[in-house]
Amino acid sequence: MFIKVSWWGIAPIIAVTFSAPAIAGIDRIDFKYTSIAHLGFGGSVVTTPQDPKQTLDLVANFLRSNGVTVTKIEEGKTGFTQTEGDRSCEAWVHSLYRAEWSAFSRNKFKEYKKIDRSGMPAGCSSPKASWIQYAYTPQAMETGVSYTINGLIDRPVTFNESGIRPSFGTIFSGYSMANVISMVPTQSSRTSNFQTFFFIHIWKDANDDRTSVFALGIPRSDGVEAGPNISIGAFYRPYADARIESAAVGNILSVVMQKAITGK
Repeated sequence: MFIKVSWWGIAPIIAVTFSAPAIAGIDRIDFKYTSIAHLGFGGSVVTTPQDPKQTLDLVANFLRSNGVTVTKIEEGKTGFTQTEGDRSCEAWVHSLYRAEWSAFSRNKFKEYKKIDRSGMPAGCSSPKASWIQYAYTPQAMETGVSYTINGLIDRPVTFNESGIRPSFGTIFSGYSMANVISMVPTQSSRTSNFQTFFFIHIWKDANDDRTSVFALGIPRSDGVEAGPNISIGAFYRPYADARIESAAVGNILSVVMQKAITGK
């Protein structure tokens, strides 16, 4: 099994070859992870001296040049911040994620079921407009400007399955008849449709010295976006746990930082 990911691009070409899925204890896993599950809010934000409109154009052009379809660009007056409650919620949620990933990687269903999910901090009970906002809070700005970019890219996964199937035949030898079973190699291929949805938010208040950029990647499978109470086949874990999205988000933020440092 292998994944081919272009670190500087964000349109990975993915293929996998296997003889049989090595899943015995866990046949389905949670499909709820986003890039922020790996990067945290702090690792999902960078700042730049460029103004918001210049940054918008930079990011939108980078997405398009790497095969992402920009589906919406919206202007507003909203900034993002991380409160103390957000920080405590993020730390708690990510501790659960790490325990879940450990159980998934070890194929231990009992270990997954025994994860202690008690002790939710007060920050996680604060009302949010979206479930992905557990680590940050949108705030209206009286002055300044913000831009939101939505984008989508297809990243189909092709599975090539090799195996052996029995073939039945009959051989006549004189007056006797014998049934013969031979093993015939088989080869099949199927493609699963995965996508990545990008949410990039750019903002600068009139009192800010620098423009801030937040980037988020969310996996989708056959049109179903990752979210609470959704599961997916365990053999899809390398494509559904949002590690690919976190690498893509890192690439987007690296382009913004490079522009901030070199001006090119």
